[in-house]
Amino acid sequence: MSTDTSATTDTLAPWLLPAWQHFQQAVASNRLGHGLVIAGAEGLGKRRLVQRMIAHLLDPTAAHSGDAGDAGSDRDQSHGQSRAGQWLAAGSHPDLLILQPLEDSRYVRINQIRALSDWAVLTGHTGGHRVIVIDPAEAMNSAAQNALLKILEEPPPGVHLLLVSDAPARLLPTVRSRCQVYQVLAPARAVVEDWLRASGGTVVAGLLDLAASHPGQISAWAKPERSQRLHTVADDLVALASGRDAALAVASRWATDAAGHVDDAIAWLRVWSWQRAGVALGTVPVPARSALALADASAAALRLRRHLQTPLRPVWLLYEWLAAWQVPAR
Repeated sequence: MSTDTSATTDTLAPWLLPAWQHFQQAVASNRLGHGLVIAGAEGLGKRRLVQRMIAHLLDPTAAHSGDAGDAGSDRDQSHGQSRAGQWLAAGSHPDLLILQPLEDSRYVRINQIRALSDWAVLTGHTGGHRVIVIDPAEAMNSAAQNALLKILEEPPPGVHLLLVSDAPARLLPTVRSRCQVYQVLAPARAVVEDWLRASGGTVVAGLLDLAASHPGQISAWAKPERSQRLHTVADDLVALASGRDAALAVASRWATDAAGHVDDAIAWLRVWSWQRAGVALGTVPVPARSALALADASAAALRLRRHLQTPLRPVWLLYEWLAAWQVPAR
């Protein structure tokens, strides 16, 4: 994750404010834990929140607002009013350690946690807080998480571990139980609509429906190339359902970004299921599939999404699912 604090000067999205206010109150009352889990679905802006937390802890001269409800009032630190601000903007603050999977791996390994433990007991450079970020925290395997327990159980003074997680259920209960949890929840549809209007975006009802009002997904699909792929996926699924295309041909086209295509397919299946249930939505007409067939396809697509994280060749995983969609079992 980037450590450039220029992101922390932006107004936080409204669904980030509860966690931010909780954090500010914990700091002000000297009740901030040594271990923090910042959890929530992917695309909700957790890392922007974490950047602001880092700046709040490591830049003691930053003029943070006294009003916890004003997320946009932090004074701009990107021009280096303090040495800590300059370090953060350059990504070189000596009291900040960010742990992520190594370039050749999807995992945070036990030797990285051991190195973290060695770093944590060193004397800080500024005499204030020291911050360790593990992102994503669920990238730690069980051995790495167990190694992390020692520092959570006996934390050095002033050290705070920020565990950023899209899937906190994959953290060991012993890790979660030793941390304060800052949960970022998906906002209500009306909140997203207001946020889009305030940020100059266009409120497109069909896009809101497809994204289930998820702001990160809406932002991604608003980009022309992503919007084009989204509608291409719908066309492919409709063509397969009507026998106008072949499952292997579609699988070959999708294989360049298998996970992304499946994510788009899951969104269409969700909306088509709503339409089949009688919810009026202005989207692509529902393919000739029953509610049960749509439910089966959606469940299988979610399983496929998990399997795509394995080393297996994606084209054949895609083919199996697309062939079942083309000729449903029921």
